[in-house]
Amino acid sequence: MSLEIVKVSKQYDADLCLVIKSVGAEYGAVGEGFGPSDAEVENMSQFYTAENQSLYLSPCLMAS
Repeated sequence: MSLEIVKVSKQYDADLCLVIKSVGAEYGAVGEGFGPSDAEVENMSQFYTAENQSLYLSPCLMAS
């Protein structure tokens, strides 16, 4: 297994959204008032930036 740290960019928005919404659904965090339902989840790259001093870590599993 290898680890690669990359900046969040638009190309990762769909994958990050999938992870956040999947975990939210698994734990019942669905609907108004839960993070996975926030509009920003669709475009994480716009909100988690160095300018905002934000950091988002996510495991990335890719098939070879």
